[in-house]
Amino acid sequence: MKNKYTDQPISQPVNVKCHYYRGDKRKTDLVNLENGTLDLLVESKILEDDNYKIVQSMDGSRVFYDKNNPRVEIYIQTITNEGDDNK
Repeated sequence: MKNKYTDQPISQPVNVKCHYYRGDKRKTDLVNLENGTLDLLVESKILEDDNYKIVQSMDGSRVFYDKNNPRVEIYIQTITNEGDDNK
């Protein structure tokens, strides 16, 4: 992951959407997949931290089946908090 991202770690509010393409149809816990992904994004210095002030939502994350091409696609979108007094 780090090879494709060379900027400073993201420290502003974002939505992180993950599409998990699994190679099998076993039951999977989406929340555990998301937690692991966030830990890797912090460890790779893509995100400064995974606390609620930075990762404000994970809207749109889903698990799919793709036997021939298992992968994770991660989309990080900036969130503007205009009018939010809880910053």
